[in-house]
Amino acid sequence: MQGKNIKKHIKNKIKDWADSVQDEEIKNLILNNTMVTGGAIVSLLQDEEPHDYDIYFRDKESLKKVATYYVNKYIEKAGEKGNYQPIVQECFWSEKPHWNNEFNTKGRWVVINDNLKQEVKDEINQEEIRLRIFIKSNGAVGEEYNPHSDIDEDYKRACAILNQKIKENNKTSKENIEPYSPTFMTNNAITLSSKIQVVMRFYGEPEDIHKNYDFVHCTCCYRSWDNELDMPARALEAIINKELYYVGSKYPLCSVIRTRKFINRGWVINAGQYVKMVLQLNDMDLTNLHVFEEQLIGVDSAYFGHLIWCIKQEKKNDPNFNPDSTYLIKLVNDVFDKEF
Repeated sequence: MQGKNIKKHIKNKIKDWADSVQDEEIKNLILNNTMVTGGAIVSLLQDEEPHDYDIYFRDKESLKKVATYYVNKYIEKAGEKGNYQPIVQECFWSEKPHWNNEFNTKGRWVVINDNLKQEVKDEINQEEIRLRIFIKSNGAVGEEYNPHSDIDEDYKRACAILNQKIKENNKTSKENIEPYSPTFMTNNAITLSSKIQVVMRFYGEPEDIHKNYDFVHCTCCYRSWDNELDMPARALEAIINKELYYVGSKYPLCSVIRTRKFINRGWVINAGQYVKMVLQLNDMDLTNLHVFEEQLIGVDSAYFGHLIWCIKQEKKNDPNFNPDSTYLIKLVNDVFDKEF
């Protein structure tokens, strides 16, 4: 597909999505503050149907409003008015111990609110603030959560309950699902029907978003606010040649694993690209559970999910447990020899 047709196609896709929204403010934010980048444009260039359209927002405020709109839609679909209330909140990761709600917390996502003590506010790096979906399960998670509760397990359990309620309350075939309705959510993204995924993990200008990308072919970008499609020459060269060229990423471990998917599709990569990924990995402490888990975000594998779960169970049983490389290698062998 030619560039002018790709631009028209994505513009119409965003307009079609916005037309499904009843709230005028949310509609305008979608029309004027979004970008599409990543695999969708690559697929369109190759005359293939995109698997989905990854939507990023230009600023935190727009993202928070749109994410909250769809979280509320999600609650409506589930018919859930009591427990297990998803909520979009600003937070940051803290390794430092501090007191919150009379519990000494360490290594937690800390929700930013007016109740935080000044010393906690002082450690917030504005560039590290994230938007995440928390589940307010009887006050256990969210603005007033018990830091001793297993947040991730609470979240997964609550999401499973909500998804089951959605199935029960909206018995319909895939073909009859209402366009652009929320069908699934994680801490970091909201999936809508009609192939839209609202990414919450990052926000900002295109150059800010692409700092988190790994391969140059993913850096083509459509901007809704000026109806422009940016297709860098190096990205087009990589797409034509099906070449994996690593430009650096905050998540090199995920990048190493992602190469398998592209190689299976006929893409090629030279040894130098692996060296660059390994050099970046060398700067990271993968024995830190938070770092390890962050590095595996985006890797769609039940094995890795179970790997993280096993480490968390060890930490739950022994708060002083710190996995070393020997433990992690043995655990990887154990997990990947099993079936899920």
